[in-house]
This record gives sequence, C-alpha cells and structure tokens, in this order.
Amino acid sequence: MPHSPTLRVDAFEDAVVLAKSLRQIPNVEDALARHEAVRRPRVERVVQYGARFSGAKALGTASRIIRGMLPFISRRAASPKSMQSMSWLFNHHVDWGDPLQAAA
Repeated sequence: MPHSPTLRVDAFEDAVVLAKSLRQIPNVEDALARHEAVRRPRVERVVQYGARFSGAKALGTASRIIRGMLPFISRRAASPKSMQSMSWLFNHHVDWGDPLQAAA
C-alpha cells in the first residue's frame, strides 16, 4: 500500500466523489455504483504502485532514517521527465463542480 499521506488524500478524494455521486444521482444504489466506477481505476493503480514498495516495511533504525531522507534527496536528483511520470499520483484533482464521468 502507498504511504499514509497518499492514503489520506485518497480518503478525501473518495469523500468528494461519493458526495458528488449522491448529489448527482438520486438513487443511492446507482450513486454508489457510479462512485465505484469513477474511483476504482485510480485506486487500483495506486495499490499496484504501492505494492512495488511493500516489501520494505520491516526496516531497522538506520534503514528507516535513510529511507526517510530519500524523498528529499531524490526530489533534487529526479529529472523532470521522471517526476512527470509520477504526476498521475501527485497532481490528481477532483473538481466539485464537474459532473462525474467513469474512467474510459
């Protein structure tokens, strides 16, 4: 699974999309089905991404310190192209005013 900040953001996205679903679709079952259709592709992609890093959960103290420093080091060293490839994860936006559309 992705790290905690990503999960918190996903929870907020879920709440907004669920609220939009209930606002736009009067039938609760249909609204929940739309919520799932809209959210599932992104959530599955986030879970797949996080699964690549899940083997590193039981680290020692030194490893945790180094792992904690890596995002700051890698941000400086990362190329714009590599950072752009991650934009789907970090630059996702749910607009309250836009109608819901399931992913194609």
